[in-house]
Amino acid sequence: MDSRQRAVPIFAYHRVHSDDDPQMPQVRPDNHCGHVTTTTFARHMAAMAKRGFKTVCHEQLAQWIYEGRDLGEEKVAAIGFDDNRLNVLENAMPVREQYGFKATVWVISRLADGRLPEMEVYGHLNWDHLGQLHERGWKIGAHTATHPFAPYMIRGTAGPDGAKRYVDDLVECNDTIEQNLGFRPQHFAYPGGEWNDESESLVLRFYQTARLWICDDRPYAYNTWEANPYRLQAINVSMHMSQDRFEQLLDGAM
Repeated sequence: MDSRQRAVPIFAYHRVHSDDDPQMPQVRPDNHCGHVTTTTFARHMAAMAKRGFKTVCHEQLAQWIYEGRDLGEEKVAAIGFDDNRLNVLENAMPVREQYGFKATVWVISRLADGRLPEMEVYGHLNWDHLGQLHERGWKIGAHTATHPFAPYMIRGTAGPDGAKRYVDDLVECNDTIEQNLGFRPQHFAYPGGEWNDESESLVLRFYQTARLWICDDRPYAYNTWEANPYRLQAINVSMHMSQDRFEQLLDGAM
């Protein structure tokens, strides 16, 4: 397939709960937290496999956009998991390995340290867990140190030094990933999918690509070879999304 004709979907998940998990939150149309059950996730992956999709990582997307490298003959998509949650290792990894799909974990570094109590309601992936995933072929991307929403930190409550605080947060995340896993992340995902021009001007200093997301009931624009690499668009997948809707998104890329 001509690389210029590609339409690449990116799917953003957050948590993959066991089907009987008592911590599975109530799903509402106005709640797009990105949590799904293991059965739902397995159905999504089966639908991708049935249609002949292969998965690519953000490094391949960067090479495609920057260098025009071919992504292969197959239909392709990218999968990511925000917020380094433990149930990704417990529940998503076995499904992912069944199909041989690639995936990225977007890491909040202080959560991996166990130093972000407000986000520890659900179990988190620590550095040992993340090392295990990386050894099994998962990619590790940056998701900040403390999960700030960029527009609010840079323009809002953080005050006049918001931009500096945001950069400090990015640097801390990058440094901590390198200290624990031995490499600096080259790709970034915005917490909450929140983005603005100011944050992009800061993020591009450190990464090759940056990923946004939109809620799963909005119109979705696929990523093409002409995409701005710092505005790669993902769709946030939650239990609010029907199987039919997920399959429509796959078929739209074909």
